[in-house]
Amino acid sequence: DVFISTTEDLFDSIKDALPEIDYLNYILEPVGRDTAACIGLATVVIEHRYKDPDTTMITLPIDHIIKDSEKFLRAIKEACILARETGNLITIGIKPSRPETGYGYICLGEEVEKIDNITA
Repeated sequence: DVFISTTEDLFDSIKDALPEIDYLNYILEPVGRDTAACIGLATVVIEHRYKDPDTTMITLPIDHIIKDSEKFLRAIKEACILARETGNLITIGIKPSRPETGYGYICLGEEVEKIDNITA
């Protein structure tokens, strides 16, 4: 299922652009509070809807460019598998091309395992 979390002022534009998304799958933030609050609200709504501790949730911002959609989807699928197997939060990212204060940075740790030739 696809859920879209957005603010009320963007809802109509997004709904018009994505008519295939069920109205009940929109999560309207009462007030825009940036990414962490948005993810927190979406987590609570999805947890309440499914009542299944094994539900996997993927959070994707809408302001990125995906040049290789097959590789991106493969990475998402592998991240979901790893999340289900380990119960951990999985973060994927790219090497930054420049400093950007609007985003956090991923600090690499030890390699934990390989799944289908993708290093986790």
